[in-house]
Amino acid sequence: MKIHLYGQKGLVSLPENSTVKDLRQIARFNRIIKNYLKMKKIQKKA
Repeated sequence: MKIHLYGQKGLVSLPENSTVKDLRQIARFNRIIKNYLKMKKIQKKA
């Protein structure tokens, strides 16, 4: 399975034995990075 990490070009391959828990952690990581970058962008404008 291939996934996209926020802010990275291209897709990353996951090991065959990846679990749903692993996918949830990756999704959480992507949300954290996305929100952090949005916050930085807002701070630059202010």
